Amino acid sequence: MEISQEPIKNRYQTKKVTLYDQYGYYLDSPMLFNSISIGDSYYDGQNTSFKILNKYLGPRLVAFSDVNGRNITNQLKVNQNIYIDAEILVNEDSGMYFYGQEQRVTPGSNLNVLTNSQDLSRFIIVSVN
Repeated sequence: MEISQEPIKNRYQTKKVTLYDQYGYYLDSPMLFNSISIGDSYYDGQNTSFKILNKYLGPRLVAFSDVNGRNITNQLKVNQNIYIDAEILVNEDSGMYFYGQEQRVTPGSNLNVLTNSQDLSRFIIVSVN
């Protein structure tokens, strides 16, 4: 087996991701949502690798069956989901996207990222575009 002398080609590109934190916003405790700043970013020393573009609240729905077997969906008003739209610099390898060389960027997984003012590791990736 021979070792290739060609350097590894990085295929960096910018993607838009939507992240969410289930139950992240409470009417009596809105500090997390209020502290998220649009434009907040992470600079890795060479590039801005993460930047918050937008934030918004989404309904927190609870589904259950009543005693008669009917499915009921109810929207909770006391807490809501926090959503963040962000721009992220990823490296493509074999059709998969990676952030920071090792974190796979795929819906359903957590994205461990720090910005100047936030630790967003509790947020889950909803979509990658």
